[in-house]
Amino acid sequence: MYSLYLALNFILDKYNFNFDILFISNGDCLYESDLMNDFVNCKYNNAIGVDVGKYFEDSMKVVVKNNRIIDISKNILPESFYGVSIDLYKYSNSAVKKLYEIVKGFVEINKDLNQWTEKGISILLKSIEVLPFNISNRKWAEIDNIDDLLYANKVFTKVDIKQKQAFLCDLDGTLFIGDSPINNAIKFVIENQNNFDFYYITNNTSKTPKDYVEKLNKFGIKANIKNIITPLYSLINKIKEKKFKSVYLVANKKVYDFLKSELENINLDFDLGNNEAVILTYDTEINYNKLKKIAALLNKKTQVEYYATHMDIVCPSEDGNVPDIGSFIELINLTSHKKPSIVFGKPNKSLIEHIVNRYGVEKVVVVGDRIYTDGQLAKKAQCDFICVLSGETTLIELSKMTSDFLVLKDLGELS
Repeated sequence: MYSLYLALNFILDKYNFNFDILFISNGDCLYESDLMNDFVNCKYNNAIGVDVGKYFEDSMKVVVKNNRIIDISKNILPESFYGVSIDLYKYSNSAVKKLYEIVKGFVEINKDLNQWTEKGISILLKSIEVLPFNISNRKWAEIDNIDDLLYANKVFTKVDIKQKQAFLCDLDGTLFIGDSPINNAIKFVIENQNNFDFYYITNNTSKTPKDYVEKLNKFGIKANIKNIITPLYSLINKIKEKKFKSVYLVANKKVYDFLKSELENINLDFDLGNNEAVILTYDTEINYNKLKKIAALLNKKTQVEYYATHMDIVCPSEDGNVPDIGSFIELINLTSHKKPSIVFGKPNKSLIEHIVNRYGVEKVVVVGDRIYTDGQLAKKAQCDFICVLSGETTLIELSKMTSDFLVLKDLGELS
């Protein structure tokens, strides 16, 4: 109310209340532009924007009788309310003059500087006919805290889940962290397996596709090898395309054995004289000896190819972030001044092009916890993106960018 008092004093001094209509809006609210325009141009001289039928505990509720607003307060009970005020007010010149006298009485006479504007409006309603402007469930949001900010993002997002047929879900940080499931996200997938086709994208090449199938099955998700999208498949295709005979594969034993079974006639061990490429995966068994061999190949063989499965700097775990392949790449670059010529994983759109082509761009949504991999993948593939805050990205980081993607605490918020 004190803010309104200062504003009305300014208008009085500058314009002497020489106007027909005054519009008042609270600064912590967002509205779709057409809603604002329609409210400004509505036929009522005195009106309050009302979301009819909605009841929010912390919002101003209105009571209507014979299509006239007769009360406004946060304390109106559910059995009496008509809807919630969306904090848009429109008053004629005569109504504003009366409102000003009411507000001035609170501030100047009673020295009450800590009242809601609506306390004065409820008094005004007794002498002025004010009508409800029904916004018909159009987009608006009041933002008082982080939860409200996330709610506003859901309200105003251009991502229409009802149009989607395929969810391309990241794994680490989106459905689980390490061996711990993100329960709400897992629940959403299980409950919607008959409504959408789910594919599971991972940059984590320390595990095989079979490992991820078993992990998802353990959490109750029906998945098979065909649902898993990993840069290991892209790597296999590239090695076959290049017709390499000998490459130095830097991988843990499990992934080494998987790739050996897929590339039967190709040497995957270090051979300084014959290796045609260095292949770097997320090797959770990496050691100094392996790093020395990488450096030797990159330093002594100018024609050797250098590929990496992905570039994630960290991997989320129950103990917090731990070094991922991106950290290895930086270390190698500082030593050899070389970076991979091809990175197969996210955000390389070739990873998901076959899925996007199958369903169409409008029918696919990418879900993940990282802007620089998951978000960029969606952008390059021209798909919608859902950023979940259950992994690496924070709301503070998101506040520094402008985007049209949907932000959720976790995937379960779609339920």
